[in-house]
Amino acid sequence: MNRKRLGGLIKTIEAEITLGIFDYQKYFPKSKSVVKFKEIEQHETNAVQALKAPNSPRLAEFADIWLKEKKIEWSKGHYDDVDGILTKYLIPMFGNQKISGITKQQILQFRSILTKVPGQKEGCLGPITHQPYYDAAKNVDQ
Repeated sequence: MNRKRLGGLIKTIEAEITLGIFDYQKYFPKSKSVVKFKEIEQHETNAVQALKAPNSPRLAEFADIWLKEKKIEWSKGHYDDVDGILTKYLIPMFGNQKISGITKQQILQFRSILTKVPGQKEGCLGPITHQPYYDAAKNVDQ
């Protein structure tokens, strides 16, 4: 019976994580990590509010700061990949726009354009190839 209940609990937690509504403290109230997760949550909330403010930065300005912050977290290869994506695709497309003004529609349209960009080998960039570009665009907004 305990395994069955635990299996249900795991499914519930996974579903909440997928939906973005998981509350660590709800399931692990006595954990020492509660404070750490609350700080991360507060930081994310502050960042979202700042980006949605009327004086939010333009994508090019924000991307520059964001890249500098991420440089210490990423490998050189990953950093170079993301920097290349920003420089070659995202900045020319969205660089002068305020982050708060970039819409999901624009990102999806950008994603569609990428499928027509010639690839290194035969044909154009396919869905798997352009996923990192889409992820980079999505992550800059987080």
